[in-house]
Amino acid sequence: MEAAKIQQKLPSAALEKLLEPIIQNEIASIRSVLSALKQEAEASEFSAGLSQYLEPAQEMAFAKVRGFITETLMRSAPNGFSLKLPSRTGATFPDEMIREMVETSSHELARIGAIA
Repeated sequence: MEAAKIQQKLPSAALEKLLEPIIQNEIASIRSVLSALKQEAEASEFSAGLSQYLEPAQEMAFAKVRGFITETLMRSAPNGFSLKLPSRTGATFPDEMIREMVETSSHELARIGAIA
């Protein structure tokens, strides 16, 4: 929903610059989730696929990266909904990692005025 709100805004270099650290934090979070899930192949595909969304002239990169993250997570979820660790490792559960990522991004998006 946040990505859709951002897409409705007129593209601007200033907004894209403010969104860049949020995108980078989300990318790092997803890489951590895929690592926790021991999904090396998916992590490799994720890294390779990102290049098409992070080119310098790319408008609305945030919405496109968010969509790509969503697709990646859906492929990684065995039941299409919840992410489970391969075994109990004592690590933070991937679902919790995703929730924290979204909450952090939501706060940052509101702070910079990207969503109302």
